[in-house]
Amino acid sequence: MSAIRELVGNVVVDKDGNDRSPFVRSKSGENRVLGLYFSAHWCPPCRDFTPILAKFYEKFRLSESGHELVDIFYISSDRDERSFNSYMKEMPWPALPFADRERKAKLSKRFHIQGIPALIFVNADTGDLITDNGRESVIADPDGKNFPWYPEPLTQILYGGVLLKGNAQINAHDTLHNKVKGLFFSAHWCPPCRVFMPDLINVYENLQNAGQNFEVIYVSSDRSPETFSEYFEQMPWLAFPYGDPRIAKITKHFNVKGIPTLLLLDENDELITPDGRTVISKDRDGNNFPWPTPVFEVLSESNANHLNDAACLILFTDGNVDLIASAPKLLLNIAQRHCDDQKSSRTTDNPLPELHFFYAGSESSEVTDQLRAFVFADSTPGVPLHPRLALLDIPEQRYHAVLWDSDDPSVDPVHESTVQRLVDDFKSGKLRYVSLQR
Repeated sequence: MSAIRELVGNVVVDKDGNDRSPFVRSKSGENRVLGLYFSAHWCPPCRDFTPILAKFYEKFRLSESGHELVDIFYISSDRDERSFNSYMKEMPWPALPFADRERKAKLSKRFHIQGIPALIFVNADTGDLITDNGRESVIADPDGKNFPWYPEPLTQILYGGVLLKGNAQINAHDTLHNKVKGLFFSAHWCPPCRVFMPDLINVYENLQNAGQNFEVIYVSSDRSPETFSEYFEQMPWLAFPYGDPRIAKITKHFNVKGIPTLLLLDENDELITPDGRTVISKDRDGNNFPWPTPVFEVLSESNANHLNDAACLILFTDGNVDLIASAPKLLLNIAQRHCDDQKSSRTTDNPLPELHFFYAGSESSEVTDQLRAFVFADSTPGVPLHPRLALLDIPEQRYHAVLWDSDDPSVDPVHESTVQRLVDDFKSGKLRYVSLQR
């Protein structure tokens, strides 16, 4: 029940406007499922889907199979409370109170809700996400044969069938097991895909000739079997057969939004990077294979997109030559420890939050300058710039700054203990943040 309280609070409202506890009909149990329905009265697709979901809900709220739907809670995007109350009359489930806009915003941010209608299902006891495309699942599986639509394991998708090698079919598991893998999402009709492919072919052939443990699988977005075959003939690697259902599954699994995309996986099928295209473009001969994920990076325009993925610790060197030279040693052990601890905690009840590590190098960049100007905009006017740390958490729209406001650059130098303390406070939840929406 703690997950329900965390998500929707202590009070929800029913369609008659009555406040009640969200736990009235709740039971504990590992099969309990909670649905969060993001919708609004003004949204035509929402109104079309609501009766479909209501029919499904009445059928599956209590089932003999043990998969019991704890409840669906309506999370409103209505424009006023009158519309909210009117729309609630069509729903057999309770709702987050309309006035609780702050909790609604937090739920939207937590589950990356980009539009409505959206339906997600979570484990009612842990709050762990089961599926974020409940709407598509309900429509595609109205009888709930696969309810609650737990995601299919990657190994089952990747190894569950055959792959093409030229005109031959080969066993996926025998070919890919214990190899570093590149999943190449591409299509014949896509000009950037065709521009990138020669670089990938060059790396692939170099690594094959060197006997390296590497394979690439083409994941097609072609529009016909003919264009698939024409394009695949140019490739020296493997492919999922045209129209194979695993293509949609693996695209969904990795949330691939566009092409060309190259995902790099290690021998254990763990993601090395979702941005293999950049990795290959910088290493056209494959000299850095198997491209281990760096535990820290020099912040630049080419990797700034990672700032949106998770919390990031950034060391602003301000051109200090000595600090730039010592930054890798300063960050290495701390970043490696956090990376190792975070990975080992993934299967525990309290996984550590992900944290990326960056430092500003010798060359100024627009992204570094903009971040520095924003994060330290409130620092003391007229005080010389000295090295500073920031913990930027864009997914949660917040940041924490560590300032060195002194005329003497020798005061409060950056030590490993300073960085470690910031990481420890981040992990323990002790940091005091400033909102990015200031």
